[in-house]
Amino acid sequence: QQESQAAVAPRPHSSARHYSPPDNRQINVDDYRIVLFMQGGCHYCQQFDPQLAQLSSRTGFKVFPYTLDGRGDVSFPDAIPAPRAVLDQFFGPGNNGVTPTTFLVNVNTLQSWPLAQGIVDVNSLLQRIQQALETRG
Repeated sequence: QQESQAAVAPRPHSSARHYSPPDNRQINVDDYRIVLFMQGGCHYCQQFDPQLAQLSSRTGFKVFPYTLDGRGDVSFPDAIPAPRAVLDQFFGPGNNGVTPTTFLVNVNTLQSWPLAQGIVDVNSLLQRIQQALETRG
């Protein structure tokens, strides 16, 4: 009977989703986004983006995809065309950027940390996310 009571008992609900880096801190993943600059026609993006989507599913960090060619891809079909102001902010004035490029952004402070340009493996990207979180202010 105790097992059936436990199954129907309400469980505490928390709107905050947490990620625990190796140092055991609790990170609210809703405070961060992985900003991806990609192109639908970029073969490097076609290799990298599925890995990033998998990392997002595994860790809970949402990806905000910007497209430089106006097209999404299989992993991020609803990518948003990157406005000039965004490109200037992330890559510098007049620079069109390279794809794929990823940044970690705190959605509350808009502080950003570069993660990778080009293809990197999931473990390296995760390590870079953890390093960025260690330096967050």
